[in-house]
Amino acid sequence: MKRKRLIAVYDSGIGGLSIIPLLQQNYSDCDILYYADTKYFPYGEKSADQLAQIAQETLAFLKSYPIDLLIIACHTASIHFLSLLQDQFPFAVIGVSQSIREEKELLSNYNRVGLIGTKATIESGYYQTLLHQQCPKLTVVSSACPHLVVIAEEQLYEEKYIQIMNFTWQQLKTKEIQGLIFACTHFSFLMKYAKAFYGEELPIFSHEGYVMRQVKHYLGESSSDFLGTIEIVATKENTAFKQKVESLLQGIFV
Repeated sequence: MKRKRLIAVYDSGIGGLSIIPLLQQNYSDCDILYYADTKYFPYGEKSADQLAQIAQETLAFLKSYPIDLLIIACHTASIHFLSLLQDQFPFAVIGVSQSIREEKELLSNYNRVGLIGTKATIESGYYQTLLHQQCPKLTVVSSACPHLVVIAEEQLYEEKYIQIMNFTWQQLKTKEIQGLIFACTHFSFLMKYAKAFYGEELPIFSHEGYVMRQVKHYLGESSSDFLGTIEIVATKENTAFKQKVESLLQGIFV
């Protein structure tokens, strides 16, 4: 009997979970491995040397699985070691850091866009350089938002945290941005709050569409209707994280 294909999704916490329902809907014949490197969360506060060590540990772990496709669902990790993992594995490795490349035509219509992510992502200058190369006239208003990562990871949606989010959205609005780029997969959990604040006036760019197009490119269409399994692996085991994952997978994005 032919084994089911295995798709691995890798993030430092819960950010990459936003992709799981899309994989379930479109690739029900595949097994899914969700690898959460909670031992080192958050990546955005790590130095280049620390990230290099994390890359080696991640490589060693993932080599123990018969993976057919790997999705690096963390912008910080994708920026810092996408090339390493692509060079080391015989299968396709998709990095969310490449998603903005597909938005060149749309972004060229704007003069100013906001860019929010982790401290490591923003300070790397990766997106700012890429956006300038693609759209030389575009002004990028970048802001590191580690507080939003914590809000999303801990699912803090009480009124006081909504006010913190709204303050962030307002600060960006005062910069007269015409679009906003979410350069952190955790922010997918905050999309509805951003849209509630901005309404339809501000387009928000995220990673999900790009990832699914890449999955289809490498895996083609789903080949059957049988349901694959989901395995959740966290490098720092704790009951609270497992409960949080189970709750999210039960329907927040579906």
